Amino acid sequence: MNGGFGAGVRRSVFPVVVFLAAMSVSFAAFGAGPSMMPGFPMRAGASIMLMWMPFPGAESYNVYRSEVPGGPYQKIANSPANNFMDTNASSEKSYYYVIKAVVGGKEGDASAEAVLRGVEPMKTPTFVGSLVTPDNKISIRWENNPKAAFYNLYRSETEKGDYKLLASVQDTKYTDAAVKPGKSYYYKVTAVSSSNIESPKAGAGYAVKVVQQAAAEETTVAMVKRAVEEIGSFDVEDKIVLRTPKDVAEDGQGGVFVTDGRGFVMHISKDFKYQGSFPKDQETGEGSGGHAEGICFDVKKKQLYSAIADANQVRVFGDDAKLLRTISLDKPAPDAKTRTDWGPAPVDVAVGVDGVLWVVDGSYFQLVAFNDKGEEIRRIGLPREHKDRKAGDTNLVAPSFLSVNPKNGNLYVLEVAMQRVSVFDKTGKFLFHMGGRGAQPGKFLLPAGIAVDGSGTAFVADRNLERIQSFDEKGNYTATLVNPKKNSPDKQVRIAPGAVGVAAAGGVVFYSDILSEKVVAYKLSP
Repeated sequence: MNGGFGAGVRRSVFPVVVFLAAMSVSFAAFGAGPSMMPGFPMRAGASIMLMWMPFPGAESYNVYRSEVPGGPYQKIANSPANNFMDTNASSEKSYYYVIKAVVGGKEGDASAEAVLRGVEPMKTPTFVGSLVTPDNKISIRWENNPKAAFYNLYRSETEKGDYKLLASVQDTKYTDAAVKPGKSYYYKVTAVSSSNIESPKAGAGYAVKVVQQAAAEETTVAMVKRAVEEIGSFDVEDKIVLRTPKDVAEDGQGGVFVTDGRGFVMHISKDFKYQGSFPKDQETGEGSGGHAEGICFDVKKKQLYSAIADANQVRVFGDDAKLLRTISLDKPAPDAKTRTDWGPAPVDVAVGVDGVLWVVDGSYFQLVAFNDKGEEIRRIGLPREHKDRKAGDTNLVAPSFLSVNPKNGNLYVLEVAMQRVSVFDKTGKFLFHMGGRGAQPGKFLLPAGIAVDGSGTAFVADRNLERIQSFDEKGNYTATLVNPKKNSPDKQVRIAPGAVGVAAAGGVVFYSDILSEKVVAYKLSP
């Protein structure tokens, strides 16, 4: 009896199994399509990896792709397996995929659309300086890219030669020991994201020649140390994170404004609290229309000035973050006898004691002055590549930072390429130079920020030497800032790694650290 019952069960199940199998084939051919596995599509270097759940009865799978949601889709492959590597894809574009199973030679329904968003292209880092060490090594630095997981450094012994990978590092500096005195070396650096997306290489190589500085030069001027104490720093507060800071400006109340690489200018209070952003709050997304290179704050008018090089604008904001007006630089006059195919590029700003707005044109190597109505009133120096331009006191070379002495209105222009500061009076008359190339006290190897406080003391940051030095009103070196609380005497001098902007007021010196992405404040000793 048991045998009969078992046989009956088998007889009754068989037709059901056949029926279900037939339903499965029908479903595969005409029902819902395959399901994408969790986490896919995903980036695999420069390609896109697709993987989906196996579909019952599938002989192969057709892969379709579109660059807009909802199609139209273009068939890009037929895969015998439930995966596919799309090697013909740009990392910057978004792609929309659907998969269709092929069962019995017939194509079934499409899967739900799966999207992989494009990523912002990695920006090629800019070299910020190099140093040939006393033991004939090249120490080279570049700007930080907050989206980079690491950097690839390439080197060639000729400018247009074959650049071979020298090193992959997570730091923004590298010391090349495999060099010889008297030879020049050329470098290119790329940023690589966590998805293994690499930025393009720069068109031209960064050249460094190994020429050892005379050791005796270091003893020409004795180092004078002035003690400072770190009183605070700002880099993150709750959801507010500072990225790639470049310039800082004191707000008249002990706080600072600082540029953010995403297009903002942040306001930080005296107690290092986030106060808001210009032109719009950081939490709402990217800043609008260009990135601030240099800034200044007019304490009397309570107005913030922001130089936007890539948009050729100086934007003026009220203390409520409202945009009041914009000012654009003109090209040199048609009779200036110079090239005019560059676009002007405002890279820094400062307001004089007489209310005149001074703007650094990093493209044509000039200072341009504007009145309260935004009208140009004068320029300092002949424009770049003017046929009558000669090396001289009033002809600037790659001006990058600007500050005004609040006592007398003198203009301090930092020329990175010349490793010096040129000083003019408020009418544009040249007065004197400060600095010059060298590692000894009073010299620079990569000056990257300048500020003049109410006493007329100028503070200049040096990124390569990681220090801040002070100068009197006549341009004489007075001291190097040190932190006595540091244990190592060597480290006492290097208190400003990654400095690219300086502000000073009320016995406090601020600097922006582009490497650690923070603003640091030091209190000066009496």
